[in-house]
Order: sequence, then structure tokens, then C-alpha cells
Amino acid sequence: MSGLCEGRVAIVTGAGRGIGREHALSLARHGAKVVVNDLGGNVDGSGGDLAPAQQVVDEILEMGGEAVANGDNVADWEGAQRMINTAVETFGDLHALVNNAGILRDRVLANMTEEEWDSVINVHLKGTFAPSRWAVAYWRERAKAGEPVSGRIVNTTSVSGIYGNPGQANYGAAKAGNLNSAMALIDRTFPDVEFVETRDADDEVGSTSFLRATLGQLQFDERLAYVQTIKEAQVSNGDPFNNRESMFYRGQMLTRNAVNAVFPCGSGLMWRRSALVDIGGFPTWNLVEDLQSGVEALRRGWHGLYLPIVGAVAQHSPEDLPNVYKQRGTWALDTVRLMLWGDLKGLGVRQRLHFYGMLLDYLHAFAVMVYLPCLALSLLGWTPFQASGLSYLLHIGPVVVATECWLLAVNRPYNDRRGRQRRPYLNLWRARIMWTGLAPIYAKASILAIISGPNRKPVYKVTRKENDYRWHWQQSMPQAIPIMVVSIVAIYALVNDTLPSLVLLSATLYWGALNVALLVGFVSRSWHGLQWVSRVSVRIRRSPSPGNASAG
Repeated sequence: MSGLCEGRVAIVTGAGRGIGREHALSLARHGAKVVVNDLGGNVDGSGGDLAPAQQVVDEILEMGGEAVANGDNVADWEGAQRMINTAVETFGDLHALVNNAGILRDRVLANMTEEEWDSVINVHLKGTFAPSRWAVAYWRERAKAGEPVSGRIVNTTSVSGIYGNPGQANYGAAKAGNLNSAMALIDRTFPDVEFVETRDADDEVGSTSFLRATLGQLQFDERLAYVQTIKEAQVSNGDPFNNRESMFYRGQMLTRNAVNAVFPCGSGLMWRRSALVDIGGFPTWNLVEDLQSGVEALRRGWHGLYLPIVGAVAQHSPEDLPNVYKQRGTWALDTVRLMLWGDLKGLGVRQRLHFYGMLLDYLHAFAVMVYLPCLALSLLGWTPFQASGLSYLLHIGPVVVATECWLLAVNRPYNDRRGRQRRPYLNLWRARIMWTGLAPIYAKASILAIISGPNRKPVYKVTRKENDYRWHWQQSMPQAIPIMVVSIVAIYALVNDTLPSLVLLSATLYWGALNVALLVGFVSRSWHGLQWVSRVSVRIRRSPSPGNASAG
């Protein structure tokens, strides 16, 4: 096997399952020799079994890689040293340590025992410190001996540590400690490090030129604070929830380069360390640091850059309504809150216009919710304005044409490796389904951002890393109820002949009926992933047409 990590030796703790397992497999695919550490216990830390670690080793060996299992406890001082020794004695060196091992004991603070607190803190904090201590000691001895040293330490953290979680006070404290200790470790051990990459824990590297391309830009421009790249995602066929965001990552972000309004998106991102120091580190005023960290840098005179190469590939994307609502609602809440209450002093006019455009995108949700009542009232024969048919068309026609042409123009993703497979009109329709269906969520987030003000930070909820495939009918009611109301009104209008003239009705049908159709498409997402739905869809696609049946 060959790749980015050819000839290097890495230790991954907690690598028998979950994220750690993916770390180990990905490193092996790229040519690294891997020490797969896992105590083999349960999620709460109880028990022990070397089998999970050995299974990962077997997978690596089957793909032609090199690996060895290690069952030491990361929180045990001597066990951590044995882990480092295993790498050196087996493979002759150590180049990277990934501190991923962890346990979880969810309990609200009032019900948490001392033992539950101690066990989680012990594994996450001491289990990060102890292996790191012995790894750094090994590298220091090699450096003193005049040998070349190329060491890396990667610590896994969590949004529970950055933003908090009511049922995870112990886990959150440990993960926040990991984040802070990682930065402190860099300050003490690698004070000359100039750049810091941020990547979601389950994201794989996309383009093999990621480091070369991003670092090249940062070295070329000394005032460049960060370089953001495309974030891809593993999604279901057709990307029903628009998780790839092709129009955003492969279109709109490119336009921001022209006015220095590019902002970080969390993963596939390279930061200049001095810029992070200048803004006081990653901000915690908002729920997610991505957007605000970029604004803080830009308003201080730093530059941001967007490169249209794939820098990260998410191995999981939310594909059930509650999880989608949580993720997209957080983005909307953060954006509206920052634009209304955040400090934008220092941004230029053109920069502000780009960011205010994002604000208007979310506030447009209220307009979507107005279209449907207007449709219902028009069907009943009530229109607020009187105009001739020609005058009406002259006013509404250019708006409709301009809107549709703009959407078609921006729906041309740049550097899309799936270009030959894309169906632009269908993909645009799917994107519009999500924009329209999420209108109630965006409206709620906007109201919450307005109410919360600058000093009251809303509660953050973690995005699940697994999908809950069932019929989420309750979550689809905000979209289903307007559909039912308009349908009932339409039947009443036909029966009682209250419809307005066709010309006056045409614009209402465009704004209203179009949104009804989009909402119907969104409601169908509420049962996405159910097996019986998939079986019915397959049968429909396979069933012969009447013409083909008669011809046979």
C-alpha cells in the first residue's frame, strides 16, 4: 500500500470501534504502519477484550497493510509507556499519536456520582496526557541524539466540550480539557508551528494535494488568515437532503474571493496560527465557531481564501428530519445572531453585503410562509391589489424570469467530479425542496436569535452521527398542515366558483402552488430510509409500461 503516510508509524487509541477504527483504517490505506490500541471495554468503560483491536488489525492486514494490536489502558502510566514501546519495537519508530480513546456515562449533574465523574475524566484527560507524555519523551531523546524527528499528536474533542451538554458535564469537561491541552501542548512542544488544520473527527482527506495547495497559499500571502476548501459528504442516492451543498461550495463561495468575504466552514480548513492568536483563539460567543472566527479575522484586516479542491469528505451526513433540523437550525441561528448582535466593525461595505445576504436568505423563510396564505386567499377570490391583466404580467413577469434565470446560472457547480452524472434541473429542484421545507425551522431560529440578544447564548444540541430511519410525521407537520389547508381551500374554490381571473391567478400559482409542490417533496423526506418505501420505489421503477407490456 502507498499514500500520504507511506513509511510512517502511527498509534491510534480507542481504535477498535467507531471514529478510532476509521482513523486506523484510513491511516493504513495511506500507507502507515498502525498500532491499534483498544482496551475492548463497553461504552461506559467496563470490561475488556482485545478482540475489537485485533479485528481492525486483521482488516488492515487483509488490505495489504501492517498493524499490531495493543490492549493497554491509556490512563495507566506504565500501560501508556508500553504502547509507545510497542510501536518502536515492532516498527522501529513513531511518527504520530492519535488520542481518540474515550468512554461515556451520561448523567445530569445532580444525579452524577463521584465514580462516574472520575472514570470519564481519567480516560479522556489522563488517557490523553499519558500517551502524549511518553511519545514526546521518545521524540525528545531522539532529537537530543541528533536524529531527525517528525512527530504529530492529534487529539479528539467534542462539541460537548466546546459548547456544553446538560447530560454530559463529565464528558464535556474532559473534551474541553483535550482541546485546551492540545493547544497548550503545541505552545510548549512545537512553538514554531505556523499553521493549524481543523477537521471534523470523522472526515477523511479529499484531494491528495490539500496540504500542498493550502500551505502554498498561506506562504504566498502573509496576511492570509485561513484557506477553506470544498467539503464533500457520503450521502444517499440523489443527495435528498442537499448535504453536499454543491451550489454553495462550488459556486457561491468562489464569488466571495472577489471581496474578501470567505468564511471558515470548520473542516477542510487551514489556519495561520498567528491569525488565531490575533483573534483570541476560536470564539465561543456563538454556538459554532466557524462563521464568527472568519468574521473576527476579516474585520481585523486579515484575508480569507477559498480553494475549489476537495479538502474533506464527511463519512456521515444527517438524513432524518430531527437531525437535519438540528444542524440547519444551528447554522441559521448562528448566522442571524451574529449579523444582528455580533461586532462587525472593521468590515467593508462589500464584505457586509455578502454577509447580510446570508442573513436575508434565512429571513426569506418568513416570505415563504406568506406565499401560502396569499394563495389560499386568491383562490377564494380576494386579492389585495387591482390591476389589468397586462399590467399585472408586466410587473410580475420580469421578477419570475430573473429569479429562475439566476437559479439556473448559479446551479453550475465548478470543478465537479460528478459533472457528467449530474442532472442540473433535478438537482436544483431537490435543493429548492430543502430551502422551502426548512422555512419553518429558519423562521424559528431567526426568532430565537432575535430574542436571545447579544448576551444570552442559546442551548446547543449535538448532531447525531447515526440516522434514525423511521417516519418522523410529527416533525413534518409544519409543512403538511399548509398543504392540507391549501388543498381544502382549492376544493372549496372549485365547488363555489370563487377563482379569480386566470391572469391574476397565474402569479399566485407561481409563488404559492410552486411552494406547495416543494413542501410535498419535503414531507416525503420524513420517511426517508424506511425499507418498505425503498421496496415500493424499486417495484415502481421495474414495472413495465403499458406500451411495453402490450408489445410483449
